[in-house]
Amino acid sequence: MKDIDLKKIRHVHMIGIGGIGMSALADILLPSGIRVSGSDLKHNRLVANLTKKGCRISMGHKKLYGCPDIVVRSFSVNDDNVEVIEAKKRCIPVVERSELLRAIINGRARSVSICGTHGKTTTTAMTALVLDKAGLDPTVLVGGEVDHFRGNARTGKSDIFVTETDESDGFIATLSPRYRVITNIEKDHMEHYGTMGNLLKTFKAFLANSDPQQILFHYDDDKNIARLKIFFKGTAFSYGFKRSSDFNARSLKISACSSEFVCYRKGKKLGKVRLNVPGRHNIANALAAIAVAVEFGIPFKRVCSLIGGFRGVKRRFEIQSRYAGITVVEDYAHHPTEIKTVIAMAQGLRPKRIIAIFQPHRFSRTRHLAGGFADAFYGADELILTDIYAAHERPLPGGGINALLGRIEKQGSQGRVMYIPKEKIARYIAVRAKGGDVVLVIGAGDINLIVPDIVRNIKGSRSLEGIAREYEPLAGHTSFRIGGPARFWAEPEDEHDLRAILEFASAKRLRVMVLGAGSNVLFSDRGFPGIVVRLSGPLFNGIVIKGTSVSAGAGVPLQRLIKEACRAGLCGLEGLSGIPGTVGGAVYMNAGYKITVGACVKKLRVMDKQGTVRILSRKDLTFGYRTSNLTPYIVLGAELKLKKAVGRDIEKLCSELIRHKKENQPLGKPSAGCVFKNPEGSSLSAGKLIDECGLKGKQCGGAEVSRKHANFIINTGQATSRDVQRLKSMIKRTVRARKGVLLEEELIVP
Repeated sequence: MKDIDLKKIRHVHMIGIGGIGMSALADILLPSGIRVSGSDLKHNRLVANLTKKGCRISMGHKKLYGCPDIVVRSFSVNDDNVEVIEAKKRCIPVVERSELLRAIINGRARSVSICGTHGKTTTTAMTALVLDKAGLDPTVLVGGEVDHFRGNARTGKSDIFVTETDESDGFIATLSPRYRVITNIEKDHMEHYGTMGNLLKTFKAFLANSDPQQILFHYDDDKNIARLKIFFKGTAFSYGFKRSSDFNARSLKISACSSEFVCYRKGKKLGKVRLNVPGRHNIANALAAIAVAVEFGIPFKRVCSLIGGFRGVKRRFEIQSRYAGITVVEDYAHHPTEIKTVIAMAQGLRPKRIIAIFQPHRFSRTRHLAGGFADAFYGADELILTDIYAAHERPLPGGGINALLGRIEKQGSQGRVMYIPKEKIARYIAVRAKGGDVVLVIGAGDINLIVPDIVRNIKGSRSLEGIAREYEPLAGHTSFRIGGPARFWAEPEDEHDLRAILEFASAKRLRVMVLGAGSNVLFSDRGFPGIVVRLSGPLFNGIVIKGTSVSAGAGVPLQRLIKEACRAGLCGLEGLSGIPGTVGGAVYMNAGYKITVGACVKKLRVMDKQGTVRILSRKDLTFGYRTSNLTPYIVLGAELKLKKAVGRDIEKLCSELIRHKKENQPLGKPSAGCVFKNPEGSSLSAGKLIDECGLKGKQCGGAEVSRKHANFIINTGQATSRDVQRLKSMIKRTVRARKGVLLEEELIVP
């Protein structure tokens, strides 16, 4: 179906009606008496607006309503859609959105088509606003929501139709509007065109499809337009910053929230223009709108007063919140040139820092414009990348988020760069952002949906929601079964959660303690005034064995690690048998019997207290008796180098060690393991020294020196931290007095 006769259409069904372009078409069809129905996968503000106006819209793709004359589908709807299939079975014509738009454009005597890589939405909105307020009553279709129109479209009674025209699918080549505006032409939409040459061919066809009565307004500083404008058969007017441009701007004054310039036409001064939107790019957009309005016969002074009332388009450097000195801005930018403009506008706010959050749009665009993205964020102090908005594309080699992250990191012109899943960004920003910061949320996908969460979290104290709870009793998290509540108890799922915890702790000046199995710690009866972290998430609990190399997350229980290594026929971890700890704690304390875990460590993945992840090789590490040089870090995971077992059955050996410990240690009683280190230079162990002093069975309240192993203090059922502390002090005094040895504590007391 090539041409649609709107006069013969009574009912239109639109698949994907909630999109910005489809909803606008529906909006302008309704007042003409055409019945409109449709479907979409998600409910949004645009769908709600259409429903109020009488559209029947279903959530999810189902059967067609009634007997539509045509079914219109958005670019993202494929042939396997159930409604498309039904329409074809019923011989109902299925057309693209662009075909319906062409019918509307070509059916209006004074249609204004505004296209280009950047700026077309704002230019369309500015032009439409001026024509509407001047009383010309245009029909308008914009690719964004405008407050003046209370949406993205309006229906007028005149023959003027102002529309934003997207070049993404090449359909503009078939259009022949009376007036056309080209803002610029840059490399984009390579998923359709493949090459820049093909894109230029489409614009060439768009310009060539003209007649002598038509008019072109074009940006004068664009080399691609300069090459192609010769194919236009009508009258062309240029606009820009060159003095030779037909409409040009001079004496620019740009502030954080506004812009001023003096407008000239063919060398003649027209007057000063003040805009309520900032940026050189917005001055260029305004020049295009002024040129169109003047051509429509609106006096320049009237144009100036009207365009000064333009307040911007939603998702175009839209300030969503200013709170506690933190400014949150949302922008639809998804092309490197647009992003550079957004960063420049943010710099105009004179922030202490710029934190940019970017959701790339389409795998194809990410791959084709990777080099541009690598430079686009120069000026941002921190860049957060999140998963690509696919827009129904399949992943492409070189078009993934990891490839883009690597490209940006390699290029090295940005500040701190990291990847964070979309659902975790709001929580991270809430603890990261500080007074004076500007937070930019950038992208054309659904990244805007996190903005309310960012604002809410900044304003509230919910920054650890989902990964922490308050006043958690610690007794249930330690082998001693002693301890009051932690101010916060946090169980991060991954490194992003952990980084958010550290940022929160830094902002609130709270101590952070990472707790493994809680087997060698004694918490106060008053609890812990900071954040206690247990690395229980899946990222911290994986084990990968390749040959003799074993990689294990910090949260992996030691006995599980030993069991997996034994099954793989690997030895070297037997000294950890029976220790109720985790990999992270064991490495940090260099735990083990005879052979310690430090002897097996090849490299470690750690996070410093600022949230930066590092890889420490063997040469970076120092291990001693129950010590290491890991105090500045949190262990995330370890790569261990083991040996192939030869001869003896490793599982049998481990079982023997555990049996030996059960026979000689009170493993069935609540305790924290050995309380004191074996003294250097002494022929006697700490346990033997305590035993020879006759201290087995000594008690302080509910704490007792084990009768089985004197270096263990056990909780008989009602022990308090104070009981244990008093008993420890008594043991140290007695051993020093009778044996001349000062015992050093192995037990951690936060």
